[in-house]
Amino acid sequence: MKKSKKYYIYVAAPVLGVIIFSAFYLNFRSSYVAEKEADAVAQQKLKDDQIRAQNEERKEAVAQAVAQADKRKKEREEKEKERQQRNDERQAAFQARDKAQIDEAKFRDLADKRRKDVAVVKEEIAKIEQDETVLRGEKAFLDDFVKKVSGNQQYLAQVLDKVKKAEDANAAAAAAAAAKAKKS
Repeated sequence: MKKSKKYYIYVAAPVLGVIIFSAFYLNFRSSYVAEKEADAVAQQKLKDDQIRAQNEERKEAVAQAVAQADKRKKEREEKEKERQQRNDERQAAFQARDKAQIDEAKFRDLADKRRKDVAVVKEEIAKIEQDETVLRGEKAFLDDFVKKVSGNQQYLAQVLDKVKKAEDANAAAAAAAAAKAKKS
């Protein structure tokens, strides 16, 4: 068999195509592997950067959450203090009101007692004034009676003097009659 020129064309063209392709392929393959490695490194770096960014965001979020939690805690504590202060003030007001009511009742009872005492004292004063009026009347009566008795005493002294004079006169008349009778 004779090899023909056409046979070389059929074999040489594909071999030449394979050689050219191999050159391009090897060139592409060497840069492709490098690109793939670079892409893998870039993607890994991108993932690491994303993870780092997420971690930073999480840290910031946690810090903000802690700050907000502290703020809410302080607000709750302040509200609790205010509520406790309001409760203390309300309790003090209730105690003051109760004390005022107790004092009012005590002073009202004391005032009623004083009014009753005043009424009793007024009654005693009225009784004393009535007794004074009666005693003044009795004094006036006794003064008048003493005057009358003094007047009667003088009158009785005069009467007694008259009686004594009359008795003396009777005794003198009896003695004169007895002397006359002895004489006669």
